[in-house]
Amino acid sequence: MAIKKYVLSADQQLTEEQIKMIEEAGKRLPVIDDDAPELTDAQLAQMRRAHESRQADRKGQNVTLSLTPQAIQKAEAMGKGYNERTTVRPVLTYGDPDADVLLVQMVDDHDMEVIEQEVSCIRELTGGQNFCLRAVKVDNWNDDLSPWPAPAVFGKEDFGGGAEETLAYLLEKVPADHTRRTFIGGYSLAGLFALWAAYRTDRFDGVAAASPSVWFPGFTDYMRREEIHAGAVYLSLGDREEKTRNPVMAQVGNAIREAREILTKAGTACILEWNQGNHFKEPDIRTAKAFAWLLNRS
Repeated sequence: MAIKKYVLSADQQLTEEQIKMIEEAGKRLPVIDDDAPELTDAQLAQMRRAHESRQADRKGQNVTLSLTPQAIQKAEAMGKGYNERTTVRPVLTYGDPDADVLLVQMVDDHDMEVIEQEVSCIRELTGGQNFCLRAVKVDNWNDDLSPWPAPAVFGKEDFGGGAEETLAYLLEKVPADHTRRTFIGGYSLAGLFALWAAYRTDRFDGVAAASPSVWFPGFTDYMRREEIHAGAVYLSLGDREEKTRNPVMAQVGNAIREAREILTKAGTACILEWNQGNHFKEPDIRTAKAFAWLLNRS
């Protein structure tokens, strides 16, 4: 089926032919590819539970604090937002805390359910190499990991653009240690955050971006403009991820190919691995493969 694209300015009117084409397209039934079947009720329910869980995490308890006038004055001097809730992100440690390789990963509740399996898989794929993994719990997935604000692409929750604050917190909780190699990684939006963080700081030697959300609006343009500091980047994607009816997420295949091209031209050691299945298949194993690639090459 041929695809026609038109670029219109804000004050430009549609022609009668274009209006007719849109009306005809609206009458057509969607066609599902044989190798990318429509999501099952179970998969939709899984996505709905994940969204509801993240929404529930946002509803924190109200806490009343008694502050002295001096403390209030100091807080007000900090400007707008001084009275907002302070986010506390737990940091959990797996493996040997004294290992000379440190893995850093942003996680949510669903990642935590399989994190021990991921750690075991990393050990297996690396022949038992010693490492320490620090999992940093994310309070709000869409807000905390998005590099800049963007409209919602699934559900009604927009992206808040809070990655700068999250990165500052991360760098405070994971101090620089030049005696050990440090790799940052993650899955989905956490994979995007890991890749973006490597452009913002030289703290990380490599990036393990498993099925990263590189469809995020403007991200590949950002990669072209900026300079990455990490020396190696692992990218992966499920072979069905780009076969979705969501027009934004459907760009992920083209975007990740473009990302690899950008990194390769910049002289960064980079690999793009294609996994079987859609975005929800074996995130722990895919993330383990990403970290293992970095460990095995260094």
